[in-house]
Formats: sequence, structure tokens, C-alpha cells
Amino acid sequence: MPGTPTRSPARTPPDSATQRFRGIDVQQDRYAFFSEYYDKLADIVRKYQLIYQESDSSVEMYDLKSKKLFLKKTAMPSLKLEDLFIGAIITVVGRQLTVTDFADENTRARFAGQREESLALIKADAFGHLGHIISIIQKESFRIFKLKMFPISKRDSDDFAALSDKPDRLPLAAGSRVVAVVLQGQGAVDKWQHVMGPSNPAVARRTTIDSVRAQYGRDEQRNAVEGSDTVHDAKQEVPFFFSTRRIFPATAQFRDTACCVIKPHAVLSGQAGYIIQKIIDEGFEITAIEMFKLEPENAEEFLEVYKGVVVEFADMVSELTSGNCIALEIKKPGGNSYAAFRELAGPSDAAIAKALRPNTLRALFGIDKIKNAVHCTDLEEDTTLDVEYFFKILQ
Repeated sequence: MPGTPTRSPARTPPDSATQRFRGIDVQQDRYAFFSEYYDKLADIVRKYQLIYQESDSSVEMYDLKSKKLFLKKTAMPSLKLEDLFIGAIITVVGRQLTVTDFADENTRARFAGQREESLALIKADAFGHLGHIISIIQKESFRIFKLKMFPISKRDSDDFAALSDKPDRLPLAAGSRVVAVVLQGQGAVDKWQHVMGPSNPAVARRTTIDSVRAQYGRDEQRNAVEGSDTVHDAKQEVPFFFSTRRIFPATAQFRDTACCVIKPHAVLSGQAGYIIQKIIDEGFEITAIEMFKLEPENAEEFLEVYKGVVVEFADMVSELTSGNCIALEIKKPGGNSYAAFRELAGPSDAAIAKALRPNTLRALFGIDKIKNAVHCTDLEEDTTLDVEYFFKILQ
């Protein structure tokens, strides 16, 4: 049966330096990765070498423990080369694999330049356009590696400014918040500088009208975004926010708010920015936001209220662990945040939402009952628990 895992004692992982396939130089067309799969029933992590052939979008896999063929060469037209990177989560014959490393030097050389990182900061003066800016980032083919909202104190502002060698760099506004985003991609630092545009929005509107600052900046202080000036700066600035060396207090309020989780299928398809902007445009304030990669036990714990209640529980867990999700705490000023967000989310089945509530999030961005764009809390009394799970327990 096509796509069925096949074990053979005769096949061992190929030597990428010598093999050729149908006359194509495998150094140019064939890429090898190490990957892992958590086998829940056996409670072990299984490790594989995954071979991807770009010319026909095919995959084959070798079990690293037995050193035997696990999956014969199988066409996967939906899997693209850009989907494969360290930390990527892909589904192959029903297994969710995490790509852990490059398996040969050809693959490492091919992807090395795409791992450059830049720090992007979306400033509080542009929070009304947060979704628009995230959409621009995704359209520019950056990979969003990390994303989180942080409060900025006077000390944070001073310490962050000291990291850059640029003498005229304006400090972050103390007492405000920023959404910090780690961008990955080929030449990420220079590319983000170009996407931002000149630091003075007035100049940007004359010279780079499509840049972020031209569209959303107000003046030199309130210019929407900041970013790493050099690769050296990025290597210092990313850990400033995303490491255990500095402890930032939570921005989440845990009171009179609602929980929204943008599901992995929507993040992967580039719809996260549109969903966030729709939430903002409907009058919600985002008080906390962070990107997460949930392990199966985390997803099961978060969705525990549905266990034994809905037959789709296993599928719900599978979707929530199939890639990165984005959790938000949102607040509807002057209203019931829980009720208002349930109204905006719409019916859980995207097909029903499209028929009955076409302007809801699930109608606009959902696919079916499982891939329905967003999770929202079903019971009002569980709202704070859902927010606390992401912004307290998982911190």
C-alpha cells in the first residue's frame, strides 16, 4: 500500500556524498535531516533519518536504531523544501516528526545561510496595527521563530540601548510594552532593516512608501518598529529578551479577559496576522501574546475538559501539537471579554460558521471542525484557567 511504513533489512541510510538518483546530482537535489517522533504508546522517542528529494517532492525514512529502511520512497507533493528546517514539525504517514538537525554537509551548507536571525520589535505605538505588521513579516518570507510581548522598565530600556554600537539609536519607551519577534531567514538583519524603512517615518513616506514605518510610523520616537542593526547586535539582542538571564514580569492581567489560541494550521498558512488584526479591529486589546510549541502532554492537559466528551479529542490534540500556535490574552474594554470573543470566534465547525456566521474568525479562516483557526474557551468559568495555562504555567 503506498505510503505504508516498510521495513527492510537490506537497506541502510545512503551515503549522500556518493549516491546519485536518476542522473541528478544528489548534492544539489537531495537533502537529509535527522528527525524525532514521540511514540506515546511505547513512551519512547524514535529517531529517523529523513531524505527529501526536491525534484519530485518525495520522502524516505531510515530508522537510526535498527539502521533499516522505515519508509520507502513516497511522494509528498504538499511538503516543500521551505517546510524543512531545524525545529520544524512535519507530518509523514500520520507521524508528527520534529526536525532536529541536518544529516549531511550538503544539507547543512544549503540551509546554513537561512538561519541568520534578527530581532524585530513592534512598539506600543503600533499595537493597533500588530496584525498588519505580522502579516508583512510573513509575506516577506521570514520565519517567525519566537514571538512574545514584554513590559519595558527604565532599566530594560537603558540596558537594551547599551547593546547597540549605534550612537543615535533611540531608547525604548520606559513604562511601555513591546512585542519581540525573532526572525530567521537569508540575510535576515539587512532584509528586516529594508522592510522597516528609514527610522524617520516622514522620510520613509518619501523614499520607501511600502515600508512598515512609512505605513504605520508617526514620528521618529513613535516609528512603529525597531530591529537589529548588525548580525553582531542580533546575537546580543535576541538573548536579551529570549533567555533565562533576564526575568520580565507578565503583561497578562488574568482578570476580565479572554483566551484566544491561533491554531498551528492558521499560523503555518500565514493567516495569524490577519486573525490578530481582525481581533484588534473588532475592538479588543491584546494584553499578552506569545508563540508556543506544545508537547502532546501539554495539549492534552489544556484540552482536558473535552476528553471523553467529544469524539474529536485526539484530533484536537493532534492539531494543537502539529506546529507553532499563538496564544493571546485579549480584553474588550467596557464589555464582557469572554462573551464578545465567543461571538467573534463563531461556531466551532467552520462549515457551519461559513453558512450561518460568515464574518466570524472560524468562517473566514477555518477549514473544518478541527482546523477551525482559533480555540476559544467554552465555559466562562474556565476563561482565567485557560489564560493562566499559557501565561503562568508554561512560563
